[in-house]
Amino acid sequence: MDRGGESDARETAWSVVMLAREPAPLVLANLAWHLAAGAKAVHLYLDDPRDPVAEAAAALPNVTVIRCDRAFWQRLAGNRPALQTRRQSLVATEAYRATATGWMLHLDADEFLWPATGLAAALGQMPPSAQWLHLPVRERCFLGPDTQTLFDGGFLAPLPQGTPPADPERARYLARGLTAHAAGKGCTRCGQDAELLPHAPRLRGERPPSERAAQARILHFDGLTRLHWLLKLLRYADHPPGQWERFLGAHRQAQLHYVRAHRHDPGALRAFHDMLKCCMGDKGGRAEKLAFDPVPAMRRYLTPVPGIDSAGFDEMLRRADPERCVGL
Repeated sequence: MDRGGESDARETAWSVVMLAREPAPLVLANLAWHLAAGAKAVHLYLDDPRDPVAEAAAALPNVTVIRCDRAFWQRLAGNRPALQTRRQSLVATEAYRATATGWMLHLDADEFLWPATGLAAALGQMPPSAQWLHLPVRERCFLGPDTQTLFDGGFLAPLPQGTPPADPERARYLARGLTAHAAGKGCTRCGQDAELLPHAPRLRGERPPSERAAQARILHFDGLTRLHWLLKLLRYADHPPGQWERFLGAHRQAQLHYVRAHRHDPGALRAFHDMLKCCMGDKGGRAEKLAFDPVPAMRRYLTPVPGIDSAGFDEMLRRADPERCVGL
């Protein structure tokens, strides 16, 4: 038996961990996509322990579902942390220290590895000293005000550091041209005494040096629909402003100030989204079309296949959060 071959395969095997509280079509699309991409294990922590996606997710091969109920948080942290980023770090670190794979990729439910193949080969080329692989981000933008399916659109790369803003009105709400983060995500070598933060690991409290992925990227769908994006900001805005700087960058805080000031003006909120998220006309020059389609992976793993139409997704959001959806 080739024990060396088994060891090599284990060294390049990778798993995924995520804390999710999203509608089932998005969560299941993410799971199916990464299983098809070669993930040997997926650790899905459900921020809502009653999340109805649990049964369908647990039926997938190599997916472990953990419901984050009161007993879970008492065991892990004493109490459930108020900040989402702290909850993400705690669950990711727990999974990281228990996984049998050689590497772990820490994602959100709206983030997808792209292209879907080749990560194991890239990890096999990492020097033995490499502690983690940095995966740059591409953020989805809308190429029109309305989309038919959840994954329509183009993708934007972060602008180079120090790029002068072309539109100062928009720039204060953006991080290097993106509405969410320009930091990318990390795939961390297992077996280290690391803490997995949302964007990169920490070793002894410090961010270690990384290797940069040559081709692999993370596609970030910051808002699957206009309604999805606005609801996320409205939820964030419910945190006391004094907490915002603990988990959000200055551009996202500026977004929340706008949302708070206009939360009773649905027209202003819709226009705010379209100003930041729709890349049309001369603003569309940066948008890149990429061949991303999770449906084949969903058909491979899921029966029935969840719909990915935008209207159906928005209806799920309205049923789950009717008060915030009024007028949107």
